[in-house]
Amino acid sequence: MTSEPAKPGRARLFDLAWVGAALLLAGLLLRPGVFSVDESHYLLAAQAMAERGSFQIHNGYTELRSDALLYFYTVIPERVGELGTVSTVPPYHAILAAPFVAAFGLAGLFWLNILSFASSVLAVRILASRLRPGEAFASLAGGAYLGASLSFEYALGIWPHALSQALVLGALVAWPAADDARRAGLGAALSGLLMGLSVGVRLQNVLFLALVPAAAAVVVRSRRRWLVPWLTMAALPVLGMAAINRARLGTFHPFTYGGAAESARFTLADPSLLATGLVAALLTGLLGVVVWRFHRRPSRLILLGLPLLSALALLLWPPVQRLAANWLGLLGFHLFDSSLLPAGTPLAGAARNEWGQVLYGGVVKKGLFEAAPVLAAAILAMGALWRRGEASGRAFLAALALPGAALLPAILSSGGFCFNPRYLLELVPLWLLLALDAIWPNLKHRLALLLGAAAGILLALPLLARPGSVAEPANGALAWIGLALAAGLLGSSLMARRVPGSARASGLAGAAFAAALAYSTMIQWGVDVERSRGVRDVAARILAEARAIIPETSLVLAWEGRKDVLSPLMLERDVWIAGLGWRDRDAPDMVERALSNRHVFVLENGVPEELLARLAGGRTTRRQERRGLVFAEILPEVEP
Repeated sequence: MTSEPAKPGRARLFDLAWVGAALLLAGLLLRPGVFSVDESHYLLAAQAMAERGSFQIHNGYTELRSDALLYFYTVIPERVGELGTVSTVPPYHAILAAPFVAAFGLAGLFWLNILSFASSVLAVRILASRLRPGEAFASLAGGAYLGASLSFEYALGIWPHALSQALVLGALVAWPAADDARRAGLGAALSGLLMGLSVGVRLQNVLFLALVPAAAAVVVRSRRRWLVPWLTMAALPVLGMAAINRARLGTFHPFTYGGAAESARFTLADPSLLATGLVAALLTGLLGVVVWRFHRRPSRLILLGLPLLSALALLLWPPVQRLAANWLGLLGFHLFDSSLLPAGTPLAGAARNEWGQVLYGGVVKKGLFEAAPVLAAAILAMGALWRRGEASGRAFLAALALPGAALLPAILSSGGFCFNPRYLLELVPLWLLLALDAIWPNLKHRLALLLGAAAGILLALPLLARPGSVAEPANGALAWIGLALAAGLLGSSLMARRVPGSARASGLAGAAFAAALAYSTMIQWGVDVERSRGVRDVAARILAEARAIIPETSLVLAWEGRKDVLSPLMLERDVWIAGLGWRDRDAPDMVERALSNRHVFVLENGVPEELLARLAGGRTTRRQERRGLVFAEILPEVEP
């Protein structure tokens, strides 16, 4: 397959077509319901910023003083009196989302992500054209990103992944690709600004603040001079985060949610780690002197070899052994299979089958290569990190994507309710571009590609029919089909590289790629997108019924996840929402206080009978049932 350069006007038409396709698909498939507790947190933060220009969430806590009203992300309860009911999610999502909420309400949050995803499609095409000029490769990249990158599911949501991904990709597009001094300087500054903003949307993007300078300084040294404007502009949003956190959380720490435990991965919580770090620094310094003295071109060897040698030596130390075991477990969990999650890792709202696999909503949570085996070909790009004369764009992407996937699990948790590794989404487009670039020379045999695609579709059908259940753990083995395809793609691609003139080896690699791409596409659309839309559809129907019943000036009590489903009501009317099942010991007293000036409703579904009786407190209730949902209004006592 060849890729002839397209004329600029024609290329722009193709860009518009792909962006239009993304917008059309998202608009057709959108289901405006809240997927998880995380989404309600971001929704309420955006509402507070849009309506009050503040991070203080108003949910009735000041008036009723009940912990059941603190179901969104807040500081630890002991600090609520000091700081108020403040949102502690990263601040820039609320700031960027506020205009959309102010103009369009709930729909604005969804369309912010849809527009972000569409811009990411365009960014992927631009980055692809830098790797391999020509419309064929750019279209393959755009189509693969749209269909098989895990990303489309998050374009249909409220949470910040699509916006974060768009900011990261925008930063990489703005990064200087040419040596025009004026344009390159402006591009580097814009790139740094966008990357800094991305950290304020998803804290894990702090990793890019280290990876980009390292890649520019060591791997693509021709771009080192642009690090000054990049770092300067990247620092501005980080300093802004520090100032915001000082005002809302009482700390200048920019990378924190404000709680006691949540930032443990960013701190030296174990006292022995200080000594460990000192030993690591001394050992690395000693090895660096030796390598510099006896090796003519030491910079890349130091970059790649010294951390490995230091780590091997430090593994003799028990604290490092514990850290390494936890890191390897999380690496396996996010990349390969959820059964590799380290023992004792907290899981909220999940179940585990007999094999240890994690399930959310009856669906096995998949590792990166289980969900998108087509990404495995990106591993072939490792050579770009040390081959002399390698194209700077390819080496730069490889220096971000490959170390990023290895290092990111060290600062990640297991994640919450989702069906794939959403914490890796910012890296996935980079992996996809590298994978497509590596396999491109083998995409010459149409029959092999067609047969491979057909095989991938057939192999995906069992998982579409049985995405997993706790009662049938054997179904979890179906997720391993993706791992087998990933291994087959990687092995056949390596073989094709070893015998570059072999049509058979090239055809086999092309067929393996087509199978992996077709399988990845089927899993994204047939499992992840379909199941998440199902969750959102149920949430949207519950919200619609609540809209028809809950009036202004109401307090609504709901069990666990149903409280989050109702949170969009707060965008439309004066409603407070309380969560039952967690901090509900004082809920009856809260009801007593609220009845003096508010309607009080309980969504009875899921609430234990004993708790319902305590909430009513012997008062009369008026029950309304709509489509299986039971809303009970607790009526105030009438004076005789």
